[in-house]
Amino acid sequence: MNKLLKKMTEDSTHGSMKMPSALPSSSAQSPYSKLIIRDVQVDMSIGIYDAEKQAKQPVLVNLEATVQDNPHWREDDIRFVVSYECVVEKINALAKAGHIDLVETMAEYIAEFCLEDDRVFDVTVRIEKPEIFACAAGVGVEIHRTR
Repeated sequence: MNKLLKKMTEDSTHGSMKMPSALPSSSAQSPYSKLIIRDVQVDMSIGIYDAEKQAKQPVLVNLEATVQDNPHWREDDIRFVVSYECVVEKINALAKAGHIDLVETMAEYIAEFCLEDDRVFDVTVRIEKPEIFACAAGVGVEIHRTR
């Protein structure tokens, strides 16, 4: 899986999300924004049971990241922001990269590639499997990771 993730990261349309930045020593000392991505649905091979390994199933990904404010907002230039398009592309690539046993593992991969961008202070990732139990709208995990 690590080889697949590495290839997926290298093949990203926008390349690495890393961009040099002059970050203060603490996000509490600087203005910040929230990057929000809601209900990205991917069909993927995920789960520990044989049936889950045989057929893809829908997975919902939600993400909220605290990011450095854009001091160059008047320039209206994508280079100065953390691109939600890039994050969604990487989520889709991860879903296609191969089987993952645990939703917890998927959440960690997503948090890890978000935090590779120096402008991201922290990230909360929620992964849900909406079709596991008829009695529940979804089951999953939510993690919060900080730089």
